[in-house]
Amino acid sequence: MSTSEPVPDDIDLAEHPLLAHIEVLLVAACVVVGSILRFTPSTPLWLDEALSVNIASARVGDISTLLRHDGHPPLYYYILHVWISLFGTSAFAVRALSGVIGLATMAMLYVVARRLGGARMARISVAVLAVLPFGIRYSSEARMYELISLLSLVGWCCIDWALFRPNERSGRVPRGALVALWLTAGALLLTHYWAIFFLAAVGIGLVAGAWRAGSTRRRAEFVQVIIAIAAGGVWFVPWLSAFAYQSAHTGTPWAPASRPTRVVSESLVDWAGGVDPEALLLVVALTLTAAVGLFGRLGARGNVEIGAIEPGWRRRALWVIGATLAIGGAASTASSSAFAGRYSSVVMPFFILLVGTGIAAFPRLSVRVSLLALISLLGLGTVTIALVRDRTQAGATATVLRAQAEPGDLVVACPDQLGPALARLVRVDGVRVVRYPDLGDPHFVDWVDYKARVESVSVAATAERILVEAGSHTIWLVWSGSYRLVGPQCDELAARLAAARPGAPPAVQADPVKYFEAESLIRLAAH
Repeated sequence: MSTSEPVPDDIDLAEHPLLAHIEVLLVAACVVVGSILRFTPSTPLWLDEALSVNIASARVGDISTLLRHDGHPPLYYYILHVWISLFGTSAFAVRALSGVIGLATMAMLYVVARRLGGARMARISVAVLAVLPFGIRYSSEARMYELISLLSLVGWCCIDWALFRPNERSGRVPRGALVALWLTAGALLLTHYWAIFFLAAVGIGLVAGAWRAGSTRRRAEFVQVIIAIAAGGVWFVPWLSAFAYQSAHTGTPWAPASRPTRVVSESLVDWAGGVDPEALLLVVALTLTAAVGLFGRLGARGNVEIGAIEPGWRRRALWVIGATLAIGGAASTASSSAFAGRYSSVVMPFFILLVGTGIAAFPRLSVRVSLLALISLLGLGTVTIALVRDRTQAGATATVLRAQAEPGDLVVACPDQLGPALARLVRVDGVRVVRYPDLGDPHFVDWVDYKARVESVSVAATAERILVEAGSHTIWLVWSGSYRLVGPQCDELAARLAAARPGAPPAVQADPVKYFEAESLIRLAAH
């Protein structure tokens, strides 16, 4: 019996009726706590979030221009723009959009899981997603990654509707399913570029399905679905010129290129929440239960047996996960592009479906409750560690600047990647905030030809320009030497300015243990 089929009543239910209620209560607790945590973070926005908000806050006509210098497609930013017009730009308000999308993702996962494996699997899958550190993080950040997870689930649901529900109309699939696929494919492409690899994996799988189809009618159904997904590319056409420009000029200068093996390992680590001990144990727990979901089946004696992956949705899920990461990893290697675990949000929900199937496969309530409790404790333990850690030290820096900076003072963020988070918080009349190296608008980072531009900078000339522009006023240098490419220049800039205006102890000392985005603040007063 496949784990995707309904499992018979529990063999120990009569002996332990209370355990059934414990399972229901545990699932409910996971969903309630996970939902609340999606709206809990109140720390300052870090670089990526601040950039998202700054771009989305611009006029509609300027968003696409700003994104040409950033490297992302526009859909999330337009949605966030509307959201901001309704609810404002506070940290809670802008993150709440992702929180709402996160709740919708849990609801959609339930719909898909119930269709594939029944109510038990659906409840358990949603409970796992609710406490998954990856899900909580990207449901509480002002970024597009939770939206891409939601859209990938919607796409799966549409394909399931089109191809795997009983259909009496010969050679035709529901028109609504095709329209939904067309819209979803376009939305995916306009949300994140890793959707290209996801749709490529799905397309290859569908072509293989059409090739193996046992009848002309069935082949025609597959072809219609393939055409609907391919037609979704029409929504991407107006963005093609911007995409071509980004591909040629932006890239990922903030990190080195990734190998395919790193793509897989970093995805698993990010899904579990990092490399803390609780997170590493969670990686093991999730991987083992997903393996049971793939290879497990209920034996004749009511025990779980391991065997070959049976035909059905689990093979399709494994293909989508594996092929997407393989294609994306190969593309990253070929183009010398970096990979971040958050890109895997496009396939993360299907991994959770396998985890939910693996837990639901065990007929004994005690085993299911134990596994779900273990995953919940590890997940929430990891999340608790993450939630109490500010992503950026900009809040501490801004507190000092708001208290001590005076009109005419010049604040310099080095590198420019510290600027967006800082500029949101430092709003002191007469105090100017600029970014290194061009002393331009700190609200944005210009990623166009970033490496070449950084390498062409004269630190000495920039330091002299800063001294001239500050005149007799105080210079506040916010800096970090830990950033790839530009970091050593910030070290040199700090040394040159301190030599010109000596005797300034740090007003804020960088704390990389406490902050992901650590920074130092030096007050350089004229003598």
